[in-house]
Amino acid sequence: MNKRPFWKQANRGFLFSLVLLAAVLVYVLITQLMLIPERNSIRQLAGIYLSMSEQTSALSGEEIEQLKNEDALNQEAERLKKELSKYFVKDSAYIDGAVQPLLDNIQRQVSSGERITELGKGRKSDESILIDQDVAKLSANYTYNYSGKYINYATQQLEDANNAVRTFYLSILFKKTDGEWKIYRLDSAAWDTIIGRPTGG
Repeated sequence: MNKRPFWKQANRGFLFSLVLLAAVLVYVLITQLMLIPERNSIRQLAGIYLSMSEQTSALSGEEIEQLKNEDALNQEAERLKKELSKYFVKDSAYIDGAVQPLLDNIQRQVSSGERITELGKGRKSDESILIDQDVAKLSANYTYNYSGKYINYATQQLEDANNAVRTFYLSILFKKTDGEWKIYRLDSAAWDTIIGRPTGG
Protein backbone atom coordinates (compact mmCIF):
# COMPACT_ATOMS: atom_id res chain seq x y z
CA MET A 1 0.00 0.00 0.00
CA ASN A 2 1.47 3.37 -1.04
CA LYS A 3 2.00 5.99 1.66
CA ARG A 4 0.38 9.39 1.26
CA PRO A 5 2.81 12.29 0.56
CA PHE A 6 3.99 14.17 3.64
CA TRP A 7 2.18 17.37 2.69
CA LYS A 8 -1.08 15.48 2.60
CA GLN A 9 -0.43 13.84 5.95
CA ALA A 10 0.66 17.04 7.69
CA ASN A 11 -1.74 19.54 9.14
CA ARG A 12 -2.00 22.21 6.46
CA GLY A 13 -2.85 24.84 9.07
CA PHE A 14 0.36 24.07 10.91
CA LEU A 15 2.41 24.33 7.71
CA PHE A 16 0.77 27.65 6.89
CA SER A 17 1.66 28.92 10.39
CA LEU A 18 5.30 27.95 9.85
CA VAL A 19 5.42 29.77 6.51
CA LEU A 20 3.81 32.85 8.07
CA LEU A 21 6.26 32.80 11.00
CA ALA A 22 9.21 32.55 8.60
CA ALA A 23 7.88 35.52 6.60
CA VAL A 24 7.52 37.59 9.78
CA LEU A 25 11.06 36.72 10.90
CA VAL A 26 12.46 37.71 7.49
CA TYR A 27 10.53 41.00 7.63
CA VAL A 28 11.82 41.77 11.12
CA LEU A 29 15.38 40.92 10.09
CA ILE A 30 15.22 43.17 7.01
CA THR A 31 13.68 45.98 9.05
CA GLN A 32 16.45 45.76 11.66
CA LEU A 33 19.14 45.74 8.98
CA MET A 34 17.60 48.85 7.42
CA LEU A 35 17.73 50.60 10.82
CA ILE A 36 21.48 50.08 11.26
CA PRO A 37 22.41 53.36 9.46
CA GLU A 38 19.71 55.19 11.46
CA ARG A 39 21.08 53.85 14.75
CA ASN A 40 24.62 54.79 13.77
CA SER A 41 23.57 58.38 13.01
CA ILE A 42 21.81 58.61 16.37
CA ARG A 43 24.83 57.17 18.20
CA GLN A 44 27.09 59.69 16.46
CA LEU A 45 24.98 62.62 17.66
CA ALA A 46 24.87 61.23 21.19
CA GLY A 47 28.64 60.81 21.05
CA ILE A 48 29.07 64.50 20.23
CA TYR A 49 27.12 65.54 23.30
CA LEU A 50 28.94 62.96 25.42
CA SER A 51 32.30 64.35 24.25
CA MET A 52 31.23 67.88 25.20
CA SER A 53 30.23 66.66 28.63
CA GLU A 54 33.58 64.92 29.09
CA GLN A 55 35.45 68.06 28.05
CA THR A 56 33.52 70.36 30.39
CA SER A 57 33.94 67.87 33.24
CA ALA A 58 37.74 67.72 33.08
CA LEU A 59 39.00 71.30 32.81
CA SER A 60 42.61 72.26 33.35
CA GLY A 61 43.59 74.47 36.27
CA GLU A 62 44.15 77.35 33.87
CA GLU A 63 40.68 76.94 32.33
CA ILE A 64 39.08 76.89 35.77
CA GLU A 65 40.80 80.13 36.76
CA GLN A 66 39.68 81.80 33.52
CA LEU A 67 36.08 80.68 33.96
CA LYS A 68 35.86 82.16 37.43
CA ASN A 69 35.39 85.42 35.55
CA GLU A 70 31.68 85.95 34.88
CA ASP A 71 32.23 87.41 31.42
CA ALA A 72 34.44 84.47 30.43
CA LEU A 73 31.81 82.04 31.73
CA ASN A 74 29.07 83.78 29.73
CA GLN A 75 31.24 83.63 26.61
CA GLU A 76 31.79 79.92 27.17
CA ALA A 77 28.04 79.40 27.53
CA GLU A 78 27.50 81.14 24.17
CA ARG A 79 30.23 79.07 22.55
CA LEU A 80 28.68 75.83 23.80
CA LYS A 81 25.24 76.93 22.60
CA LYS A 82 26.58 77.83 19.16
CA GLU A 83 28.37 74.48 18.88
CA LEU A 84 25.30 72.50 19.95
CA SER A 85 23.01 74.38 17.58
CA LYS A 86 24.75 72.62 14.67
CA TYR A 87 23.27 69.32 15.82
CA PHE A 88 19.81 70.44 16.99
CA VAL A 89 16.69 70.79 14.92
CA LYS A 90 16.44 74.27 13.44
CA ASP A 91 15.21 77.01 15.79
CA SER A 92 14.94 74.56 18.67
CA ALA A 93 13.63 75.90 21.97
CA TYR A 94 15.53 73.23 23.88
CA ILE A 95 19.17 74.16 23.26
CA ASP A 96 19.49 76.11 26.52
CA GLY A 97 18.31 73.03 28.40
CA ALA A 98 21.08 70.99 26.77
CA VAL A 99 23.73 73.62 27.53
CA GLN A 100 22.84 73.78 31.23
CA PRO A 101 24.29 70.37 32.24
CA LEU A 102 27.55 71.38 30.54
CA LEU A 103 27.60 74.62 32.52
CA ASP A 104 26.82 72.64 35.68
CA ASN A 105 29.95 70.57 35.00
CA ILE A 106 31.97 73.78 34.83
CA GLN A 107 30.33 75.33 37.90
CA ARG A 108 31.17 72.33 40.09
CA GLN A 109 34.84 72.89 39.32
CA VAL A 110 34.74 76.68 39.56
CA SER A 111 32.69 76.99 42.75
CA SER A 112 33.21 73.83 44.77
CA GLY A 113 36.66 72.70 43.72
CA GLU A 114 35.44 69.32 42.46
CA ARG A 115 37.82 68.26 39.71
CA ILE A 116 38.58 65.44 37.32
CA THR A 117 42.28 65.49 36.58
CA GLU A 118 42.37 62.21 34.67
CA LEU A 119 39.42 60.67 32.84
CA GLY A 120 39.59 57.25 31.23
CA LYS A 121 37.60 56.06 28.24
CA GLY A 122 33.90 55.58 28.93
CA ARG A 123 32.49 52.05 28.88
CA LYS A 124 28.97 52.04 27.45
CA SER A 125 26.24 49.87 28.95
CA ASP A 126 22.44 49.55 29.00
CA GLU A 127 22.11 51.25 25.63
CA SER A 128 18.60 51.53 24.26
CA ILE A 129 17.64 53.07 20.89
CA LEU A 130 13.96 53.32 20.08
CA ILE A 131 12.99 54.54 16.59
CA ASP A 132 9.43 55.33 15.56
CA GLN A 133 9.36 56.72 12.02
CA ASP A 134 10.89 60.23 12.30
CA VAL A 135 11.42 60.34 16.07
CA ALA A 136 13.85 58.40 18.25
CA LYS A 137 15.26 58.13 21.74
CA LEU A 138 18.67 56.97 22.92
CA SER A 139 19.44 56.12 26.53
CA ALA A 140 22.77 54.77 27.75
CA ASN A 141 25.13 54.70 30.72
CA TYR A 142 28.86 55.41 30.44
CA THR A 143 31.19 54.27 33.23
CA TYR A 144 34.59 55.92 33.70
CA ASN A 145 37.68 55.41 35.78
CA TYR A 146 38.94 58.79 36.92
CA SER A 147 41.20 60.58 39.37
CA GLY A 148 40.80 63.98 40.98
CA LYS A 149 38.72 65.46 43.77
CA TYR A 150 35.03 64.94 44.47
CA ILE A 151 32.52 66.16 47.04
CA ASN A 152 31.56 63.56 49.62
CA TYR A 153 27.94 64.56 50.20
CA ALA A 154 27.89 62.67 53.49
CA THR A 155 30.60 64.92 54.93
CA GLN A 156 30.27 67.89 52.53
CA GLN A 157 34.05 67.78 52.17
CA LEU A 158 36.36 67.43 49.17
CA GLU A 159 38.06 64.05 49.05
CA ASP A 160 40.67 62.57 46.77
CA ALA A 161 39.69 60.06 44.11
CA ASN A 162 42.37 57.80 42.66
CA ASN A 163 41.30 55.63 39.72
CA ALA A 164 37.76 55.66 41.10
CA VAL A 165 34.60 54.81 39.17
CA ARG A 166 31.82 57.18 38.18
CA THR A 167 28.88 56.81 35.79
CA PHE A 168 27.34 59.31 33.38
CA TYR A 169 23.68 58.83 32.50
CA LEU A 170 22.52 60.15 29.13
CA SER A 171 19.12 60.22 27.45
CA ILE A 172 18.40 62.20 24.26
CA LEU A 173 15.37 62.62 22.00
CA PHE A 174 15.91 62.96 18.23
CA LYS A 175 13.87 64.05 15.23
CA LYS A 176 14.48 63.41 11.56
CA THR A 177 14.15 66.53 9.42
CA ASP A 178 14.85 66.69 5.68
CA GLY A 179 16.17 63.14 5.82
CA GLU A 180 18.73 63.85 8.55
CA TRP A 181 18.64 63.01 12.25
CA LYS A 182 18.98 65.95 14.61
CA ILE A 183 18.83 66.34 18.38
CA TYR A 184 15.35 67.44 19.40
CA ARG A 185 15.70 67.64 23.17
CA LEU A 186 18.00 66.50 25.94
CA ASP A 187 16.00 64.25 28.24
CA SER A 188 18.67 63.88 30.92
CA ALA A 189 22.42 64.12 31.35
CA ALA A 190 24.01 63.69 34.76
CA TRP A 191 26.95 62.24 36.63
CA ASP A 192 26.06 60.04 39.56
CA THR A 193 27.05 61.21 43.03
CA ILE A 194 28.34 57.82 44.16
CA ILE A 195 32.06 57.23 43.78
CA GLY A 196 32.92 53.56 43.38
CA ARG A 197 36.08 51.49 43.53
CA PRO A 198 38.09 50.75 40.40
CA THR A 199 36.91 47.89 38.22
CA GLY A 200 39.01 45.19 36.67
CA GLY A 201 41.38 44.65 39.61
